[in-house]
Amino acid sequence: MNASIAIETVGTRRIGPFSLNTLFANFPERTATKGTALVKRNHSLGYVFYLVDGMVKTLSYYPEKNKELVNGYFTAGDIMNLEIWHKNNTDITTLKVTSPKAVYKVIPVNEFRDMVLQNKGLNQLVLTTLLDKVNKNNDRLHRLLLYKSRQRVLQFLVDYVGEVGQRVGYEYVIKKPFTHEEMGNLSDTSRQTVTTVLNELKAVNLIHFTRRYIVIRNLETLVIEAKKEG
Repeated sequence: MNASIAIETVGTRRIGPFSLNTLFANFPERTATKGTALVKRNHSLGYVFYLVDGMVKTLSYYPEKNKELVNGYFTAGDIMNLEIWHKNNTDITTLKVTSPKAVYKVIPVNEFRDMVLQNKGLNQLVLTTLLDKVNKNNDRLHRLLLYKSRQRVLQFLVDYVGEVGQRVGYEYVIKKPFTHEEMGNLSDTSRQTVTTVLNELKAVNLIHFTRRYIVIRNLETLVIEAKKEG
C-alpha cells in the first residue's frame, strides 16, 4: 500500500514539510508479536494505527464459510484502521500481525481527524489511501473475472515482491512469506493452486521457496509470465 510515498520523493514518507514518523512522534508506541490481533472484527476501539515496522494482515469474515480469511495486508509506513473514519461504518476488519513482530503508533480517531483537518499533506494521504483501496478492489475483481487462476497467482507474486521484497544482487527475497492458503485467499484461488504454481516456477529455477522465505530469481521474467495469459 504505502500511499505516503506518493506525496513527495519515494522513500522519504513525507507529507509537506513533515514525515509521518515526526507527525506521529508524540503518540504512544506499541510492539506486538506475530498472531496478535490489533483490532478484532467489528471492534474498532476508536483508534487509527500507524505501522512503523513489520507487516499486518487484514481478515474479513465470510458467512458462507463461517470463518475469517486474509484479504489484504499493510507494510511499514501504512496507516491502518481507516474504516472508522466514517462514524457509522460498522464493517471493521480484523488486523493481525503477520511478521515476527510489529511496531506501531496508537492514535485516537478524534485526534487523527483533527490532524487531517489541520494538515493538508495528511489530508491528501488519507484520500490517496482510501482511493488506492478502491482501485485495488477493482483490480482484484477484474482479475477474478478475466484471469485464469494460474495468472492470478503470478500477478499476486509480482505485486507481493513489489510491496515487501528486498533486493539482494539480481534477486528479490520475501522473508516470512504468507502461507500458501493465505496466498490463495489473496489471489482468489486455492492453496492447491498456489502450491502447484510455486512448484512449477521452482522447477524452472524462476523462484526458490521454503516456509521462511521466497527468492525471486528473475523478476523481469516473472512479470512477463504474469502477462502471458491475459
